[in-house]
Amino acid sequence: MEARRREARKRRIGFRGRIVGMHEAGQSIRAIANNLGISTRTVRRWIRRYSPENVFHVARSGHVTVNI
Repeated sequence: MEARRREARKRRIGFRGRIVGMHEAGQSIRAIANNLGISTRTVRRWIRRYSPENVFHVARSGHVTVNI
């Protein structure tokens, strides 16, 4: 089970990297979305999240672990 999760995570990270790489290569957001079959909103999200000024500074909501 753990190996499947690791593989799925690698695929997701690779997919996100592909979006960013296509954008850096000069493709438009609409072209990337059409090529990958995803929404322009998703493309914008990953471009913004992985932009150089935001890579380590983006605060995102998510599950918070509380140790008691």
